[in-house]
Amino acid sequence: MKKIIFVVLTISISLLLIGAGPRSVSGPNRAPVAVAGMDKVVPRYATVFLDGSKSYDPDGDKITYEWQVIAAPQNTSPRIFAGQRTMKNCRFRSDILGQYLVALTVYDGKLASQRDVMQIRVQDPPGDPNATVNEQDVHIIAPVKIGKANLRPAPEGSKFIVAPDKFNMFVKFMNPLHAYFKTNASFIYDWTPIKADGENKKLFGFLLEIMGVQMITRNFGPFDSPKKKEFKTLAILREHEKGYDVLYTVQIKPDR
Repeated sequence: MKKIIFVVLTISISLLLIGAGPRSVSGPNRAPVAVAGMDKVVPRYATVFLDGSKSYDPDGDKITYEWQVIAAPQNTSPRIFAGQRTMKNCRFRSDILGQYLVALTVYDGKLASQRDVMQIRVQDPPGDPNATVNEQDVHIIAPVKIGKANLRPAPEGSKFIVAPDKFNMFVKFMNPLHAYFKTNASFIYDWTPIKADGENKKLFGFLLEIMGVQMITRNFGPFDSPKKKEFKTLAILREHEKGYDVLYTVQIKPDR
């Protein structure tokens, strides 16, 4: 009898242990990851197929997509094909030679990813991706918001190749707030989040003043291009009483 009771108890405890096995416990929601793809060199008038299918959400949530042209050559109105800006796969085309930065951001319904930026270089003939293109201007098409900004590192893969010696920057600033906005801003050359003040080269500072909800365009430069064959980060900083916010970053590489 004792042996039967022992067997019954053993089976019961085993069943209880199985029932109390590991259960999936949902943790905090994690941001999705955007993957825009490799940089491209294409001839003029070519259609570029953009593929964001390698983007993912670590929690397995369904994601949505947003493509955006954030920098382009002078006098250019590049565009993602109509109706495709929020699609996983879309097309881009430009008739103007030069460098373009196309950014992909993905959303899981609650959080947005860090934007992933790819460079599209339009040249004739496409040939060597390191060949010189007569383009000395960096046009930041997506407005840089100054009303609400957060410190963030330079986006991985965000780069812009410029012609030797000097380049100009054309920047659109937008204040999404209804209130009058006034702030000190500065351009920092060779900026990284981990460097202490004084180790970065401050090109110049300026007073930025916007009346309510407004967008203004400012031309800056010419700046000296990097002298070495490596990427340097150019950042636009907004100063305030607690330090500064990083409004925009782009990596510059000499075209030589």
